[in-house]
Amino acid sequence: MKELERLYIQVLKFGLLNVRAAARSGDLAWVLAEAELLHEIPRLVGCDDSAASVYFWDCTRVSYLNWMINEGSEQAQHQSGCFYNELFAKMEPLIAQIRSD
Repeated sequence: MKELERLYIQVLKFGLLNVRAAARSGDLAWVLAEAELLHEIPRLVGCDDSAASVYFWDCTRVSYLNWMINEGSEQAQHQSGCFYNELFAKMEPLIAQIRSD
């Protein structure tokens, strides 16, 4: 399994934990934001579609981050930052490599 696929699986794992936390706190907007981030991940695992990975990075991830900054609750911002910041940092050079290929 490629490193990027491993990271997608980690995003999915942590995202589902966020969905659970958001649901428990009654934060429907956060649940929906997580669902939008996560819904593309299953098709990215086991798929060599570079364009799909770039779309996830440039559009889906950026939309999520913008929502989090502008509308996310303090709990959502904290928990999501704890989970995703490191993963996104690890993904960034892999996406850059895809762009250069």
